[in-house]
Amino acid sequence: MPMANDELSVQVINDDLLGIDSRDIAAGLGIEHKNFLETVRNYQNNIEDRFGEVAFQTEASRGKNNATYQKKFALLSESQAYAACTLSRNTPKVVDFKMRLVAAFNQAKNRMQSMLQTSLPLQIESRIDCEDDPIQGYMALLREKTKLVKSFDDALKLQCDFADFLNEYKAIQDEEKILNDRKARLKASLSSSTTKPSAIPISDIDKVRLSECVTEYLKNSTEKNQHSFRTPKGKRTLGISISAIEEHCRDKGLSCKRSDLEEVLVNTGLTVDRKFNRWTYVF
Repeated sequence: MPMANDELSVQVINDDLLGIDSRDIAAGLGIEHKNFLETVRNYQNNIEDRFGEVAFQTEASRGKNNATYQKKFALLSESQAYAACTLSRNTPKVVDFKMRLVAAFNQAKNRMQSMLQTSLPLQIESRIDCEDDPIQGYMALLREKTKLVKSFDDALKLQCDFADFLNEYKAIQDEEKILNDRKARLKASLSSSTTKPSAIPISDIDKVRLSECVTEYLKNSTEKNQHSFRTPKGKRTLGISISAIEEHCRDKGLSCKRSDLEEVLVNTGLTVDRKFNRWTYVF
């Protein structure tokens, strides 16, 4: 994509980078192109370490007898071109070329900057032929990139809005989980408070029913233990757990303090062994 500046030609390479053909540099320095290309290859590592990779190219060309062969050249960026030129001795011709080279790059950059300021607000109506005007063609591509950037910004905003929605949705889910946990704890608390009736003082219950409940338990127990140990006086003894009596009373719908139950057991004629917490009934 050449842009004329006297004998020099500045091109747009890699979309947004200005460069120049190594053949134009060799002609400007007054040396053979193969010799200049060999110099570039000899110092290629030094150039690429500081100014990036050198873009070597090939181009089909016709030689003697109309035979086709591949001609090699390089597209050098502004910094690479300046570096390569410093390897030539400063003869009047070389100095003049270096001045024109600097002027060529400056002119290309100024023209690009001017067109950038005036062309960015415009909509692209048709693609411009880059061979007719390389800078204008480059500006057309640049405007297309601007449209893509705007589309990217819109997509990024949509993505941010979606991220905000996900954060709000997660917050609602967290609040719902906390509310469900509170409901579960409240339900469990109400359930536990109604499953275990509290012990009612003996003065507030039917003492007769409690005594009858104890007597019923003793009667059932003695009928099941006719072969229990018989005392020398001909009576039998029966060991009873007060926990079993409490359970029997609860099955009958009676609940009381253990101290009140023990009082009823004593009045019924049972004795207690405190060491083993066993009650004995003699019948």
